[in-house]
Amino acid sequence: MAASVFPTNHSCNWMGVAGHVVDMQDRPATGITVQLVGALNKLYVEQTSLTGTALAYGPSGYEFTLTKNAG
Repeated sequence: MAASVFPTNHSCNWMGVAGHVVDMQDRPATGITVQLVGALNKLYVEQTSLTGTALAYGPSGYEFTLTKNAG
């Protein structure tokens, strides 16, 4: 799904990962733990989120905020 499909209230100074999870029948799947692990600017990143907690991305939405720069 294209990023432009998701409504957001974040400015251009926000960087993150977001989405939603569906089951095999294309129904929203809530209550699932989603984990983000990797490196950003040589710093280790490990975050968890739960589907259904970021409703801007649908009933099974999740979101990870990586950076917020004031500007």
